[in-house]
Amino acid sequence: MTSRRNFVFAAAGISAGAAGMARAATSDARSANLLARIARQDYRGLTKEDLPTPCLVVDQAAFEQNVQKMANDCKAAGIQLADDIP
Repeated sequence: MTSRRNFVFAAAGISAGAAGMARAATSDARSANLLARIARQDYRGLTKEDLPTPCLVVDQAAFEQNVQKMANDCKAAGIQLADDIP
């Protein structure tokens, strides 16, 4: 049975294998470019779909708010969380 993809490639005169290799090469080049940008901390224009997986993404403002809330709750309960939290 011929898949739609193979049918389209055959109609265009392209083998499915060649098309797959072209996609893989493009994907590899894009991945290398994205990784280089991340290494340079150049995040402009990146979306979550561009990030390699698994990837930890933290909302810094929400994280700091949660840490402060935890510190306040511990202080109110008489629990010493750490020495260096204001």
